[in-house]
Amino acid sequence: MTQPNILELAKQGDAKAIALLLNRQLQPKGITATAALKDGCLQVILEAVEVPSQQVLAAYMSKSIAGLGAASIEKVKVYGRQTGTKVPAWNQEFEMAGQKLPVADVSETRSAISTEVTESKPLSLKERAKLGDVEAIASLLNIPLRNKGISATASLQDGCLQVMLEGDPVPEEELAVRVVRRELTSLKAGAIASVKVYGQQVGEDFPAWNREFEIVAQTQTVKQNNNVKLNNHNHTLGDSIESDGLQEIAKNGDLNAIAILIQKSLAAYEVHVDAEIQYGVMLWLKLKSDKTLDSQACLNRVSRILNNIQPDKIVSARISQINSKNPKQQAWNKYLAFKEGQFIDNTKAVNQMTGAFCAAVVIVLIFISVMYKPTSTTSSSPASSSSTPASSSTSNSTTPRTFLGKSQTGYELWADKNCVYVKGMTEGDLARLNTDVWRFKDEVKLQTGYKCVLFE
Repeated sequence: MTQPNILELAKQGDAKAIALLLNRQLQPKGITATAALKDGCLQVILEAVEVPSQQVLAAYMSKSIAGLGAASIEKVKVYGRQTGTKVPAWNQEFEMAGQKLPVADVSETRSAISTEVTESKPLSLKERAKLGDVEAIASLLNIPLRNKGISATASLQDGCLQVMLEGDPVPEEELAVRVVRRELTSLKAGAIASVKVYGQQVGEDFPAWNREFEIVAQTQTVKQNNNVKLNNHNHTLGDSIESDGLQEIAKNGDLNAIAILIQKSLAAYEVHVDAEIQYGVMLWLKLKSDKTLDSQACLNRVSRILNNIQPDKIVSARISQINSKNPKQQAWNKYLAFKEGQFIDNTKAVNQMTGAFCAAVVIVLIFISVMYKPTSTTSSSPASSSSTPASSSTSNSTTPRTFLGKSQTGYELWADKNCVYVKGMTEGDLARLNTDVWRFKDEVKLQTGYKCVLFE
């Protein structure tokens, strides 16, 4: 299945894709664009160290947006302002419907901006930041942080960049560090070897928290496995992402963009990737394939992609291989957690937690069965005290159970008219079978046709 590229997304009216295309042309000139679409109106903010030229950029924006031909955009509002300020220096509005403007291919053309926009400074904001200009670095950090109510200041000494983040309330540590790490890693400033980040309440004298990390060049390793051989391209992961043009959208948490990047990274597997959010912060990646996939190799690939883009608001990830013909069947699950500024393998901890939960469930069931087990009366006859066959209930039970046989993994299955009861299942058994309580229950449900499964 062919995935939509960045230009196709922009033509569909995707504001993030439009901003990304604009920034390809504008950022080399020190100008950054952000965009949002609401009720048919596309709003674009253009920011630079010096207020962008209204005369030049207004005309360029009109031609470029009209050239996309996005039916969902009826009008455009453009604002120009200086980096670090909230109030626009100018604004201009255009109606898109019915305009016969020259078509400008935003992804390719450069003449509209390259020949008309000039800078008084020899270096752009990003170029100065790469050379270690702390004011330029702070300005770049403030672009993604300002939307989160955080302001950044920076200083550089002996290769250590110190960043102070202020907000009201105190900036959330994991989120703030993730943004700073992501931006500085992509900046690749040779003058920065390590970073110290401080979070502080506006108006306070002392930081509420601090975090230190090193800026290490990301190297790509390609791993082969017994089931499927991964691609062994010479280009780096960063190069492939940049060629796609989806990285910026993925950084903002766009699930479609994340799924496209993961799918391209796993191209040798011939899988289809779906992505969804669970519990508001957990990314669930479903790798749909009929082949047997190497779970660890897939986990390594996914972790490298997520560490490269570090999408906003995602603090953990679940990676599952799904049978494409039977979506209810999961071959395996792996887990990642965002810790110390990186996504790391958290599968063992999750399995241990699941095992502990299953053990707790078994203990509770045993306790209930002991505490509420009916007792026989003293007046019962000798016949009533005799043992009963395993396939029937006790003398005081109102619902008999029937022996259904054994599960596919060898455990006895008994059933009454409501539920199936699994005999002898323990926490260690779940770990040995490389499964969890929910997957085991699903298998029993499929085998027996019952919707209720309990453990005894």
